[in-house]
Amino acid sequence: MTTSLIFRKVSEDDLSKNYTCKLQSDYETNFVTITLKQKAAPSSSFVALCIVGFVLVLMVLTAVIYAKFKVDITLLLRQILGCHRTIPDGKSYNACLMYYKSSTDQGLSEDDRKRLESEMKNRFGYSLCLYSPDVVPDRGEAVLHCIKQSQTVVLVPCSEDSGSGVDLLNSIQASLKKLQTHVVLIKTQTAGVLSRSSSSEALKLWKAADCVTWKGKSSMLPSSAFWKQLRYYLPPRRGAQSFNMTVQYLGCKTVIPPVNTRKGSS
Repeated sequence: MTTSLIFRKVSEDDLSKNYTCKLQSDYETNFVTITLKQKAAPSSSFVALCIVGFVLVLMVLTAVIYAKFKVDITLLLRQILGCHRTIPDGKSYNACLMYYKSSTDQGLSEDDRKRLESEMKNRFGYSLCLYSPDVVPDRGEAVLHCIKQSQTVVLVPCSEDSGSGVDLLNSIQASLKKLQTHVVLIKTQTAGVLSRSSSSEALKLWKAADCVTWKGKSSMLPSSAFWKQLRYYLPPRRGAQSFNMTVQYLGCKTVIPPVNTRKGSS
């Protein structure tokens, strides 16, 4: 016969006594003598192992969560901590927006390019230097000046009937490397990869750039993955909530009227 013996409360005095337990049924009666012993405390090494194990699990979970949500976490911290700063090192612009013709990418339409510029300037408050062959001809010195005055270069593919093609990538690659300028490459879902026939400079620039994918209508929303990733790769914008934004078109300068940007955008 077996049964459970439950002690609801045990004092230190109870540990020095012997107890006789009686188990009786219709068939037999059993007597058992028991002695209570205090449970041994966990050793210090066991406690240390538990603490180390807990810390390791916590670190792994933190790393996994950060890897999955690092873009959202970074943008949230910029908003909470107010990471809005003036442009350092004599730079005049947050980004240099450059359009180029791509043989491997259908590129952004004219409407999409206008929306891209408008959102970056008016909604998120970035100061831009714009390079477009539709505005000014391809001038090496002007392009280099735009790069020098910008913290980041954003390359935007266009259809084959506009832009200056891979020649632009070849011409600016050396300058970007020398100036150590951060490069963000926007591509579409139909983008391929540069062929082996492309110059080594264009291939190096393609591989070194941080890529953001434009997915058409789904990328138009400010809360889309496209805008989150682009803002993540771009430096924190200027902190003013209302200001005259200067847009440099290399050869000419246009001043945009004051715009109230959304509070907390970065």
